[in-house]
Amino acid sequence: MTSGCVKVWSDEEGTSLLLGQNESHKFLPVLVPETVWVEAASGGTGWLYMVYVISYRNAQNVVEPNEIDQIGKFFTATSVVIDSVDVDIPYPTICEEVTFTVTTDPVGYEKYVQWSGGGCYAVVDEDNKYISRLSCTGDKTVTASLCDNIVHVFFNVSLPPDCYECTASPEVSLGCAGGEPQMSTECFDCSINCPCGVFNQPLEDPADPALDINVCYDSSNCEWKFGVSATATVTYGPCNENPFLNYLEISDGDSAVLTEDNYCDIVDAFDYDIVNASTGTGCAPINISDCEQQRYSNTNCIWAHEARHAFDFTIQLNLEEELLRNNPIMSMPIDCNASPELSYCNYAIAYRYGQIEAAVKDAYLEAWLFCASDVGEQHARETAYECFHELAIEICNRASREGWSACPSCGD
Repeated sequence: MTSGCVKVWSDEEGTSLLLGQNESHKFLPVLVPETVWVEAASGGTGWLYMVYVISYRNAQNVVEPNEIDQIGKFFTATSVVIDSVDVDIPYPTICEEVTFTVTTDPVGYEKYVQWSGGGCYAVVDEDNKYISRLSCTGDKTVTASLCDNIVHVFFNVSLPPDCYECTASPEVSLGCAGGEPQMSTECFDCSINCPCGVFNQPLEDPADPALDINVCYDSSNCEWKFGVSATATVTYGPCNENPFLNYLEISDGDSAVLTEDNYCDIVDAFDYDIVNASTGTGCAPINISDCEQQRYSNTNCIWAHEARHAFDFTIQLNLEEELLRNNPIMSMPIDCNASPELSYCNYAIAYRYGQIEAAVKDAYLEAWLFCASDVGEQHARETAYECFHELAIEICNRASREGWSACPSCGD
């Protein structure tokens, strides 16, 4: 028997180690038990001795040890080996509890077996059964050791039924219902100062957004990865069909609704300052009283204005989509200790659904808020300006031909 395969304990239960395996000597505290227990890798006879030493400082202040006693004992160890290791579930799914049972020969030494492997959740019960849960799929190994006697148990961890591994990053897609947004025919009621066109805020329909959340298992990180496909209704367009608005179309400079009395106000509205938002958007409110809200504008130009909002909305929504894709809520590490029930894919979706839904709604709203911002509105005014400006020139030319009173916005 070699000294490297001997352990010395101060108690029969083997909880207080005095001399560990592969240790030839060890300095111990002053108080040493009268009886010690010896564990050896194999049967046979060995020699255990203890030397008592007192150290003191001499006249030169140098510490000198002084051996005062030595006790030596022969011991005989019984040969104990691991007879078998049984596993109750050889093909578990992630976080499924697996129990390993060891038997020694002779029996009764199972409590001295040391275990390793088994993942984030691994405990040894009072019968020295090793209980393990693993969050990662694939081939796994649990090892039982009794000094130099080592036994490996190989098994495979798989996903629960109806769950699958990721073959690529899950898709995150935010879109608009029906592909192309539809024209709005309901702007506001008559208590509101109606515009000539509108880009409606999404998610006003309680059914929006329509969500489809899926999940797959990322074996490289032992976690769930979420994907989402969402659609929401986004409407925009002219308000020429608004029943609360008396909308008058200016198709060109010869429109019949143009008069000497109103043309200059319409030119002022059409030939607005792109930088100064207070100068208008090509919508001329004239003769407003109560609910008879009269507007002069051009439908094609309004479409250009609102379509730019839609274009910006799409660009911003793509940016929000990328932010959502990288949001920490789109992944979930599997913790077999704290939340073993979330090892099932459908439970993981149910647990994270509310957070993902809120993040999707925020994404749509943030994209719309950009369109409603000063920058978004300036983009739309710039896009529609050429259309409105050409109409203003046509109107001024007509006023000149017909000898209408001068309008400062028409120039000389």
